[in-house]
Amino acid sequence: MSKFTYGSFPAIVFVAYMTSAVREMAERLDSARTDLVERIAEQSNRRKTLESASAIDVPPG
Repeated sequence: MSKFTYGSFPAIVFVAYMTSAVREMAERLDSARTDLVERIAEQSNRRKTLESASAIDVPPG
């Protein structure tokens, strides 16, 4: 048995698994970040639209 083992698995199998898992988590985080940025932009645009609409809709006197 090689000394490069993690439990009963060869170290290369463990490293490959962890690399895959970390890559998958990074992709999920990137996707979540993109969704959050898009949602914030939509809310900001909606607020600006409401502010400009309320400024136009209320004429003085």
